[in-house]
Amino acid sequence: MNYFVNEYSLRGQFNHITEFFDSLRAYTLPVLNKIEAEEGSVIWKKDSLWSCEVCKDCNLGKIQPHKNERNPALTKLKLSLVKLYRKPVIWSEDENNLEDSFEYKFDEEYREKFAAQNCFTEACKHEGAILSFEHPVYKMDCLRLTAFMNEERYEIELDNIYSIKWWERSPEIKKWMVDKKYLIEIRGKEFEYHPPHFHVSCSEYQAVFELKTGELYTGSGERMPPDFQRDIKRWYDQNKAELEKAWDSLHPPITYNTKL
Repeated sequence: MNYFVNEYSLRGQFNHITEFFDSLRAYTLPVLNKIEAEEGSVIWKKDSLWSCEVCKDCNLGKIQPHKNERNPALTKLKLSLVKLYRKPVIWSEDENNLEDSFEYKFDEEYREKFAAQNCFTEACKHEGAILSFEHPVYKMDCLRLTAFMNEERYEIELDNIYSIKWWERSPEIKKWMVDKKYLIEIRGKEFEYHPPHFHVSCSEYQAVFELKTGELYTGSGERMPPDFQRDIKRWYDQNKAELEKAWDSLHPPITYNTKL
């Protein structure tokens, strides 16, 4: 599963750094721990997440554990933050890849300031969920937006996670583990502009394959190990019927559409 850190949910809303730590302890840290325990899950964040403002004159990049820290709980919080923004799984704005447009139906105060490419557009592209820090605007289970893609209009609801309670209502997923190496998933909640497909994770690599053909739909491109696609195609050829049955059990009947 892909999770995208909401860079707009951290914009100096906390009155003091201790208030921010209390929020991390109650909301964000349990979510991070839950995601890290999931096999095949990846947390993506914007390359400039470290500069997000926590409170006046303090951003994420300034929060570091001290050598003589005497509070183990506080040290754990700080280490979790450092790990979050330093881990090399990032996305960067690409001005040459902005063919689609979006209308946001949330964060009325700030949405005009959203960059054309942001965590929400990335989550739409990769069928991911949003991971938000505690913020009054983002205490909701889903974020609604309209996407205009390939001359079509789509109404989309992005899962928004700010509390561990989200997993009480998380969508159903059917999973297979192949060769103790590849995690294959068919998810119960998918975006309608994608053709039927299945997700594959292997270490830090993730890809999506079309259910109809078994061919790569989206993925890490040249970063993938050379045997990744070959192994998945071989498994697909032997298990296509089972995959199709799983898809049909989780989705209403639809017509195959290979157009993104």
